[in-house]
Amino acid sequence: AASSDEAEARAGLEALVARGETALPLLVSRAKRLVAGVPAGHLARGMDVLSVLGQLGRREATPVLIACLEAPQGWTRHAAASALADLKDPAAAVALARQLVYAGDPFRARESWDYPGTTETQIPPEAWPTVEYYVIDVAAADALLALGARGAAGWLIRNTLNPARRNLRIRVAQDSLDSLRRHLPAAPLPEALVDGGLPQRFEAFEALDAWWRLHRGDADLLATKFQRDDSAFREVGLALATRLTQPKVLELMIAKDACEILGAAITPALTQVVGEAKPGAQTELARALARTRDPAAAAPLLALLRARQGFVRAAAAEVLDIYAGRDPAVVTALVTALDDPDCGVRLAAMKGLAGAPPLPSTLAAVNAHDEAQHTARCGADANFGWARTTVLLVQEGAAHWPAVERGLVHTDRVVRRTAWDLLRTALDLPEHVFDPLPAPGAPGARPIDAARVRQALERRRAP
Repeated sequence: AASSDEAEARAGLEALVARGETALPLLVSRAKRLVAGVPAGHLARGMDVLSVLGQLGRREATPVLIACLEAPQGWTRHAAASALADLKDPAAAVALARQLVYAGDPFRARESWDYPGTTETQIPPEAWPTVEYYVIDVAAADALLALGARGAAGWLIRNTLNPARRNLRIRVAQDSLDSLRRHLPAAPLPEALVDGGLPQRFEAFEALDAWWRLHRGDADLLATKFQRDDSAFREVGLALATRLTQPKVLELMIAKDACEILGAAITPALTQVVGEAKPGAQTELARALARTRDPAAAAPLLALLRARQGFVRAAAAEVLDIYAGRDPAVVTALVTALDDPDCGVRLAAMKGLAGAPPLPSTLAAVNAHDEAQHTARCGADANFGWARTTVLLVQEGAAHWPAVERGLVHTDRVVRRTAWDLLRTALDLPEHVFDPLPAPGAPGARPIDAARVRQALERRRAP
């Protein structure tokens, strides 16, 4: 297998695969050398070792393959992710998700077509056109899709196929497209996503993003079902959920992003931890439960609505907007929370109702809790007014659009951000549709597409 003759090396690699578990100790021993890095001349041989470990299908190889995801050489990381795709051990899912969401990856900057500057890479500008790039993230996302983690598809679509997000090298987009074709054959995946002009690429991306939003909850979206009851995954999943109880900001951010990618697979672990966690940690766990978009996550969030601490109830109420459109019990609980003794909970409940479907009972509850009543009980709070206006937009229709639009063009950036977050949640609009940061009329500012909002509102209000 180490021969310089290609045919002989291929025969040797196939023979190692055929040897099965008897070849495992030698291959694992060789793979461990890659974790610390090897001379460039040994790298191709090391990648072959990782490839064979993946094809053997033996879970004993998982730990060393996970360790290789953090090796100092890019091709080692890519080969390790590809091997984990072949191995399909759910115990690797958390490490693969971390690869996607950890912002400090030293090789990600190389995927850019434009030179990112000395703050992100030590490669001089004149060498940038010939720099090697390894497409590690796409390989990790492909491995997660092979495991059945559907959130990796959303990550690929948002981060590698949106031409407005980053100016990526063509191979990154092409590898992403190939991965989605393997795992989502029903998705609209034209070649324009890669080789079209900018308008064609963006049009194709928008069609794909709209398809994804419509189908991301389909039970049969992926051929492979994630083995979340696997004992090895339960162990690493519990460790990920426990990380959300620790006061380390970077780890909290990584863990919540990873939960979004793992989706329903991580819900049992989050549910187990949230009941035993301290109140401060429960707020972080509530946000993670919302990001899984798993209907089963509504139950532990509803339980948090009965917590003794008002800030815990408020955290649960606000993120229940994700589930208000599918679970009548969530809407009932949020309506009840409009009369909570804590003013923060009442505000959060109104925000949560932005996700509720149009119902006479919901509209009646909102009308019974107007700004004057809230001000009398809690003092003036503009956020309550913006939240209530957004809820009324869904409940009663386009007559409330001018009031919502005023928030999007407000002179205060905080108000613009608040109004946009509420509208985006209420109508499930993609984040790229509007940027609330530039002031209206400033360079780079663009108005929101009102026609698109009306279309989204019609879909939201449809029976």
